[in-house]
Amino acid sequence: MADTAEQTEKQEQEKSTEQKSTEQKDGDNQKAIDNAVAAAKERWEKEVEEKLKKAEEEGMRKAKMTNEQRQKEADDKERAEFEKAKAEFEREKIVAYAETELAKVGLSAEIAKYIVAEDKDSTKAVIDKIKESYDKDVQAGVTERLKGKTPDLNGGSGGHNTGSFMDIIRENQR
Repeated sequence: MADTAEQTEKQEQEKSTEQKSTEQKDGDNQKAIDNAVAAAKERWEKEVEEKLKKAEEEGMRKAKMTNEQRQKEADDKERAEFEKAKAEFEREKIVAYAETELAKVGLSAEIAKYIVAEDKDSTKAVIDKIKESYDKDVQAGVTERLKGKTPDLNGGSGGHNTGSFMDIIRENQR
């Protein structure tokens, strides 16, 4: 009975130790979470502060400008945005052209956006070069596969006939 009491006491101590260990791990995890949250909050506050400072500086800069200067700046900004959109539109047109040309020469249109050049002519030149290279590689692969041992006209029988195919047929018919 004393042994059972000791075993029970040991089990209770082990459970108590495990519980303390689990509580300590939970506490360590909470500290790590708290530290991460504090660091993220600090970074966010710095970002907000920098944005506010930039906005204030921009407001001060614009306040010193005349109406004509502000209008010219707005026009320049609009013009830059328009040029950017125009360039993107032109690129999309060239991609569509490349897809069409690739389909015409029998290549996958999926690669169109990777081979687009500055204009249609240079894109067409790239497509032609790819097609030429592709055809050359395919032909080399076909030639390699067609290489092989010349068939044995004797049917592999070990015979000594070295005549033409018709001679062999006539000899076998006798």
